Amino acid sequence: MAKRPRERRCADLAVLATRFSWARKPLDYAKDKAQEGVEEVAKSPWRTAGAALAALVLIGLGVLALVGVDLPLMNAFTAVVLILSGLFLVGTVLFARRQEKLDQARAHRPPGRRGSAGAYRAAPLGD
Repeated sequence: MAKRPRERRCADLAVLATRFSWARKPLDYAKDKAQEGVEEVAKSPWRTAGAALAALVLIGLGVLALVGVDLPLMNAFTAVVLILSGLFLVGTVLFARRQEKLDQARAHRPPGRRGSAGAYRAAPLGD
């Protein structure tokens, strides 16, 4: 029996987690690992550059295959999947960088005063 792609298994796990409590723990683990990966890409400029380069390579190979360059093991479907994967990776990198900037901005905001709405951090008890 052929193995299913990881994304499909994760989607199946999400469906199972809605009905069975035993499936929630592996689903939470998968979500945590995905979030850790996004955070790692955002924190390291080298990893961000590597992910962006990989995305450009995926998109470039897909475009070359669609244009008609004869690449081994490539057809139109594979080319479209490569392009979509590259675009998804670009979106993930942009999302990760944006989240990192928002988190840094929140961490550097001054604390709010007691009784005021919208503070991101609690004010010291002495105020």
